Amino acid sequence: MHFSSFLPLAAANDRFLILNQWVSSNPAISFSWGENDVEDFTRVSNFDFHPTYKLKLSCSGVIGEKMFIIGAEGIAGGMPEVVYEVDDCGVKETEIKLPWYMSAHSCTVIDDVMHICGSQMDLHTKDCVTFDGTSFGKKTSTRNEHSWGAMAEFNGQPVVLGGLLYQAGDTSTVETFNGSRWSALPSMPTEKRVFDAIGLGDRLCTFGGYVASSGQATDEITCYDGSSWSNVGKLFTPRYGARVVQHGEAGLLLIGGTAGGNNSVMPFEKIDRHTFESKISKNTLVSYLDWPETFVISSNFCA
Repeated sequence: MHFSSFLPLAAANDRFLILNQWVSSNPAISFSWGENDVEDFTRVSNFDFHPTYKLKLSCSGVIGEKMFIIGAEGIAGGMPEVVYEVDDCGVKETEIKLPWYMSAHSCTVIDDVMHICGSQMDLHTKDCVTFDGTSFGKKTSTRNEHSWGAMAEFNGQPVVLGGLLYQAGDTSTVETFNGSRWSALPSMPTEKRVFDAIGLGDRLCTFGGYVASSGQATDEITCYDGSSWSNVGKLFTPRYGARVVQHGEAGLLLIGGTAGGNNSVMPFEKIDRHTFESKISKNTLVSYLDWPETFVISSNFCA
């Protein structure tokens, strides 16, 4: 996921479009949380999903003024073969073909170029590409497997973190790309997958995740300061598969995810980026699992 570093900085009164078709009945959501803890939560009833694919296990980003969704999990025996664009109150197919099937991968946008790594499909767990809004470019593969992991921008470079290993184990490895190759950064404190990450100036932080060694979701918030990792706080509730998005200068919003089992009802959390204290929303999302795609939108989007 995973703030989703591919999103522009949102003012505290901006709205977020939240998409996840984990079940076919999930509608698009519009949400905002004002400076005075005033929430506005609506379902965008006239928004159209593509009928063939689930918006699950995908990644997304904004390039220029266009909102793109890359890959997803297929249903009815198919997988997405092209890039999706969010436009005109819906998700539409473009004519841009994916270089391979992409699912449980992660991405981040830096200077209008999307970096994508770690698909679980077709032995591409280490492979990476770039996308500029019109075509895909080659990129060096990572040293380790990172499908079901996270990506973020840190110090102007893409960083890929954690993920699923062969035979259902997790990894805590972290890698950064210097323009020509991937190199190791200090590993995270916990081996985990299905979490999100964000670069916050001089810190790189992760939120929640699934820990295979315990079989549980975690509530940990961990940050890397350029030399070492530390635990800096806890989420209101353990969860994995959530997105974290930047909300104004001092805030973060945690959206979606699950605590596992039958618990797929997740509230929004507002997290202070300096103290990492969390406030809980009165609104919840049901079955918005596996990195719901989130975009900053205008107040009259799809009105």
